[in-house]
Formats: sequence, structure tokens, C-alpha cells
Amino acid sequence: MAYDENIYARIISGELSDDEIAQLKSSGEWQEIQAILQATEGMTIAAHDKEKGFDALIKKRDVQASKGNGTKIRRLYLQLGSAAAVVLLLAAAYLLLSDSSIRTSAANGEMAELNLDGTIDVTLNDGSSLQYTETKENGERVVKLKGEAFFKVVPGNKLSVATAHGTVQVLGTEFNVRSWGDNFTVDCFEGKVAVTKGQQRDELKAKERMTFRRSGKGKKTTIADSRPGWMNGATRVHQESMSEVIEELERQYDVNIKHAPSLKTFSGEFVHSDLQKALEQICSPMGLKFKTSAEGEIEVYE
Repeated sequence: MAYDENIYARIISGELSDDEIAQLKSSGEWQEIQAILQATEGMTIAAHDKEKGFDALIKKRDVQASKGNGTKIRRLYLQLGSAAAVVLLLAAAYLLLSDSSIRTSAANGEMAELNLDGTIDVTLNDGSSLQYTETKENGERVVKLKGEAFFKVVPGNKLSVATAHGTVQVLGTEFNVRSWGDNFTVDCFEGKVAVTKGQQRDELKAKERMTFRRSGKGKKTTIADSRPGWMNGATRVHQESMSEVIEELERQYDVNIKHAPSLKTFSGEFVHSDLQKALEQICSPMGLKFKTSAEGEIEVYE
């Protein structure tokens, strides 16, 4: 059934409708729910309040980003101070991950912010997700990233970011990690980070970038920015394939774009506040065209 952030509280409070229960049974999730209820038998929570609902576990609010950027930011704060919140956290983790870890995601068309341990601020770019456990490993916070995120770590706190391509280890710094498709890019804005991919390990200091393309060796360059472009309302990419650039555009605007496979690569940027302008910024330098049908379908072609 469609994701409902209140579903866990309503399951435990017994407020699901017959239709919702039928949907859960048909999807196979009902058996998992019963396992959760058995595991938490004897614990009680108050009747679900539709106004407050899931706020017992996660408080969130949408705010508009800086002027000129229409992307919404979700701020998420874990609340673990009550038995009810613990039950809901167990339910959410069991249903969504089944491996006792917690996952936070940014939907297409919006960013998400969260804080870990009061010492690590994370901003997830559109369509990205972060997976982690409540406990640290030997004093180090370990997280798994899919997509792109900006991290700000209070000095003296250890963090390791694992991606499908490699890992980034830090001790108090500000940095950005992008891991989409065949690309793996790490930008260090403050402090120092260690980047490991396969047998290659490099250290980056402030204003340095490490970029990996496919299975090739990483390349170190310098950067002038003080923070990632996407946090200021514009995506910047460096020699990424057109297919991957289109996928990034789809995530930022939560749209589907029809396009033919291409071996061309694109370096440049596009804004997040105007889809028409963004398409022009991508297509014009690449000699491509685009059109939007009466039904709103977008196509990019040569």
C-alpha cells in the first residue's frame, strides 16, 4: 500500500480500516505486522491522535528553502524518550528494513535534514537515502548513503560514510558525497577527509575534490565553492553521462522524462526552481531539443 508516515502508530493502536488491512494482507506485510505485535506484546500506547500521529517518533516540518529555490526541506528529529516511541521505531525499522537499521529518505522534489547524536548534521539531496543504526561502532558513527548528501560534523566526532563505490572517513569537517550511477565524487569544504575506493586511498583537505568515473582511478582537483551547489538551488555536475544528468533532473523536479540512451557527457549546472530553464541549460549546450505534450509528458531528443 502507499507509504503512510502514520501507519505504524495506527497499526499498533488498532485503527486501520478493513480495506487497509486487506491491502496489507495482499502485499504480505500483514504477517510482518503480526510478528511486531507479538514481539511488543504487553507494551501499550495511547490512542492515535491524527493531528500528532507519528510525531511521537519523528517530528517534521516543511519549510521553503532560500528565496528563488522552491525545493522543500524536511527536517527530521528522532524522539526516543517513551515506550510508545520505541515501539513505533521498532515497527518502522522492521517493516521498512528488516535488519534493525533506520532509513531516512528525501523524496523526489525535496531535500531532507536530520541530526545524528547532536553532533552530525546531514542534508540529503532529492531522491537520496541514509541508513544507520542507533548505536555507534567502536565510538564511530557509521552510515550508508545512496545518492548525495552534505555532512557537517562537530570536531572530535568520528563518522564513516559507506556508498556503493567507496567510503569516506572524517573527524570533524564539512563535506559532500555524491554516489549515483557510475560516479563517485567527494568534495571537502572544511577540515580533512579520507576517501577509499578499492585499493586507492586519498586524503582531501579543504577546497579539494576527488572524482571517480566507472572503474578508473580517482582524480583530485580543487574547488572554489564553500558549500554544494544543490544546497543553493542548482545542481552542478562534472562529465556525467546525459542519462545520469536526466535522472538527476527527474529527481529534482519529481518528473519522468523520455530520452534516448546517449554516450555524451555533460558538465555544467541547472536550476531547481524552473523546469523549463533547467531543460534549456542542459539541452542547449549539448545540441539537444525538448518538448512537452499537452498531457505534460516531457521528451528530450536530438
